[in-house]
Order: sequence, then structure tokens, then C-alpha cells
Amino acid sequence: MLGLGSSLTNSTKPFQPNDISSLKAHFSAGYGIEKGGTGDAFVTKWKDVTGSGFYLKSPAANSRPTVPTVSAADGSISGNPQVTFDNANDADVLDLFDAANDPVSILLDTDQGGWSVFVVYTADNWDDGKIVVGNGANANDHILHKSGANTFQLKAGGTAKDFSLAGALTDDRFQCIAFTADTNGLTRMYVDNVLANDTETNTADFTISQVGAGNDTGNMKGSIKEIIIFDSELTTQQRNSVYNYVLYYVGTSQ
Repeated sequence: MLGLGSSLTNSTKPFQPNDISSLKAHFSAGYGIEKGGTGDAFVTKWKDVTGSGFYLKSPAANSRPTVPTVSAADGSISGNPQVTFDNANDADVLDLFDAANDPVSILLDTDQGGWSVFVVYTADNWDDGKIVVGNGANANDHILHKSGANTFQLKAGGTAKDFSLAGALTDDRFQCIAFTADTNGLTRMYVDNVLANDTETNTADFTISQVGAGNDTGNMKGSIKEIIIFDSELTTQQRNSVYNYVLYYVGTSQ
């Protein structure tokens, strides 16, 4: 399975995820991060770049992921921005908050047009069975890379569905993992915009309130570059546009 890295010819008006009206939240490692500490700084706040007021924050000082400290004049993180999670000792996790600083969940309602979630990340071990996004309130919702048999798992409303891959992923290599669900609950998984072998039907809604873990267990070890969430199923053209955006703006260098 190839990682991200294809070239893309830029258009007159480069596509941005907010060109799609159903964009719910967009967390980019290159923007919207407040940092603290020295060396590879820890993340104190990771803001949604859509302006919704959503932000991610660690529940405790000893569970903060890290991010490169080198910044450009406009406040963006230059070089190779990525938010790095370490599940050793006190595992790193980020909880979701709203503009009023209250804990909140993003509810993706299957009946209201479906939903789509893109996560560009790498795992130190793609077979370790860890969660990349989840629901801190309970164990009913998560996306994880599952140990053994090159599979991913989507758990929505308490029902887990496994998606098998055509081949093994390379550890420490960034991949664009996407799940889309239509109004009937038919869910598809894409790895670098390539459809996985399985589709599943699950009419339950999907809830996201944590990044790096779900229900405070199964915390991932690896790095995240982008999380892009839509509260609708995307058309093929829209999904291709989001993936091309990822290729052009996010890149794959480690």
C-alpha cells in the first residue's frame, strides 16, 4: 500500500475543505495550535480552523501530545507539522471543547445526509490495535487500526465493523484514512483514496469527542497531520478533491 506522495497540478482557485458546505470541523497540524514548553513543545490547544469555536485540549498536563516548535511569521508551524502522541506512561489524548470552554461531542447523524471523516496520520505500529479518534463519554464510537490481518475497525453506536485492507501498511508512514457513511448507513473505508475490500451497513450515528483515544483506552502511538470532518456523505468528486488537497498541502515527509 503506497503512502501519500503523488504530485498534483495546482488549479486557478485551489480547493479548500470549506468549499464543501457540510464541513463540520477541520484540525490541521500547520495552523491553530497553541504551544508550551521547550524543545518539541507540547500542545496546549488545537483550534478548529473553520472558526466554529471547537478546540482540542488535553485533560491533564502529563497527557499532552507534542508538536515542532519552529513557526513562521504568520503563526503557522513550518517544516513538517504534526501532532505526536505517545502512549507510554501517561498516554497522550486530546478532548473536544466548544467556544464556551465546555466539553462537547461532534454528532454525525446518518439520517441527516450521512457523514465523512478523513484522518491523515501515521502509527508506530499499524497492528497495535489503537484508537485515533473516539468518544470519551463511552466506548461506543471509535476508529482504530486493528491488530492482525491488516484491518481497521469503525465502531458506531456500539456496533463494531471491520474493514480489511488489500495489503499491510508501512509503520511510521503517513496514510489518509477516510470513512464515509450514506443516509442508509452504508459505510465505506478508503486508504489513500483507494476503497477497502469491505462495506458495512450500520445506521447508528457516529460521535467524536476525543483524539488519540476513545473512552480513555487504546491510546495511539504516532502522529496526526489532519482531521477533516463533514456531516454529509461526499460525492466521488468531493472525496477526490479532499484527497488532492491532502496530497498538495499536507505532504508526506517525516
